[in-house]
Amino acid sequence: MILIDGMEGDLTTITPQDIESISVLKDAAASSIYGSRAPFGVILVTTKSGKTGRAQVNYNMNVRFQTPLNMPEMANSWEFVNLFDEAEFNNSGNHLYETDYMQQVKDYMEGKTDDVVWGEGSGGKWNYDYTTANVDWLEEYYKSMAPSQEHNISVSGGTDKLTYYVSGNYMGQKGFMRYGQDTYNRYTFTGKFSAQVNKWLKVDYSSRYVRTDLWKAYHDG
Repeated sequence: MILIDGMEGDLTTITPQDIESISVLKDAAASSIYGSRAPFGVILVTTKSGKTGRAQVNYNMNVRFQTPLNMPEMANSWEFVNLFDEAEFNNSGNHLYETDYMQQVKDYMEGKTDDVVWGEGSGGKWNYDYTTANVDWLEEYYKSMAPSQEHNISVSGGTDKLTYYVSGNYMGQKGFMRYGQDTYNRYTFTGKFSAQVNKWLKVDYSSRYVRTDLWKAYHDG
């Protein structure tokens, strides 16, 4: 169970720059207060509030770079045709590739030819199953690095009667797909106001707006 300023919420709806403190109630401590709604503990998040004094403006920006992990290393074309041909022969007693094609692959690997396609596929297309070049398809489809940027600005301050804290955040993240569109954008706006109306009445108001845009569109070629 996650409580943000005393109300149940989602950690993805707040930005790290807006967090004042985080505390955790575990097991019996959480159950004694929140009952069956918190059998596995409670995370209490308190966000920043305005403080009496001159207005303060803070701006944070960071840029991150992500890289894929544990990408398999593809075999070269000569290793590929020999492994699959041997596997087919061990299974059925028949060769998967013709001798002429395997010789074409060997000639390409030895620099004797620069023909990368052996024969034609249907409809005049590439015969994808019979390429001789060393094409790393994982590298062709996926980028080796994807950038991400985040910007956050906040304004806070107040008087003895009224304090305020207002912040806005934008995060843009690119995906690893080399072709098509693969992006994630998040926009967050937070406002907290506290007014001391008189000696016995204090009014607190907080608002949070979150919008996420996820775009995934791929091209065939």
